[in-house]
Formats: sequence, C-alpha cells, structure tokens
Amino acid sequence: DLRVEKYMQSVFLISACSLSIPVFIKTFELGSGGYKGGPITFEGKLQLFGFLVFEFMVGIFWPSMMKMRAQYVPEDVRSTVMNFFRIPLNLFVCVILYNVALFPLSAMFGMCTLFLCASAFLQRKLELITANKLPGKEEAFFGYHSLNILIFLVDIKNVLLFLSFKLFLPVCVKIRTYLRIFNV
Repeated sequence: DLRVEKYMQSVFLISACSLSIPVFIKTFELGSGGYKGGPITFEGKLQLFGFLVFEFMVGIFWPSMMKMRAQYVPEDVRSTVMNFFRIPLNLFVCVILYNVALFPLSAMFGMCTLFLCASAFLQRKLELITANKLPGKEEAFFGYHSLNILIFLVDIKNVLLFLSFKLFLPVCVKIRTYLRIFNV
C-alpha cells in the first residue's frame, strides 16, 4: 500500500537528515579548515551530498503535495484556503529574513531540521486520520482537523524550501568557485 500520506513521512525524515548535516559538521567541529579558493573539502562534499538529497526529496514533495491538495481541499475553495494561510507564512518569512543575522547558520539548519521532523509527525497524524477512509472518496475533505494539518504541512514546507535555499547558497557559491578555478 503506497499512499501519499505514508511515504511522505519518509520524505520529511530523509529531508531532515540531509539538512542536519551542516549542524553536525558545526557542532562536532568536523571542518578541516580549507582555504578560500582551494579545493572542496570532504565536509563540503558531504554538505553538497546533503543538498542533493534534499533537492531530490523536494522533487518528490511537490507532486505528492499537489495530490494531497487535490484529494483533501475542494477545488472551489482551494485557492482561497491556500492564499489565506500564506499571509502568516509570508509574515514568518519576513521576520526570519529581517533577523537572519542574529542566528548562526547551524541554528537555522537546526530549526529547519526540527520543522521537518514536526512535518513528519504531522504527516503521520494525517495518515492515521485518513486511514479508515477510502482513497479518492470526496467526503468534504475528512473534516476541518485534517485540513488544518495539511495546510500547516504546506506552509512549513514552503518556509523550509525558502530557508534551505538561502542557507545552502554559500555551499553552492563555493562549488561554483571551485569549478571556475579548476575549469571543471
């Protein structure tokens, strides 16, 4: 039985593991102290691998989330509901971006990891709520509680995608610099 509600738990947990790599590198001081313009270090390769795994999970996330939206949120109110919940999301993003200098990168990655773990937990709750319902049966989206969980998951994931792009950007710049220097 491969239901979206079930495999998305794994997607969130794998994403959390991939985003926790920079936290572990910083916490356990695994950095080898490479020099600017030098070759990519083992830690940099590990972070790149984590980024690629995360991006792969994002590629699984979007079609799955669209399927869940179509399944749980009726089409006639879908855009209204989704836009209504984007207001707090945008406020949250603005507050984080305004205060981004106050948090070290490892703390931001840690927050993203915690949010992804919370998303996995909520995805499990959604699976349990919908376990007794037949897939594809349109029963007014299984109640208000499951709709709140779904919207929360969508909002958290959007914030995480934005923050992870912002946080992984320095790694991408290092890789681009490496490729330029060595004409790879």
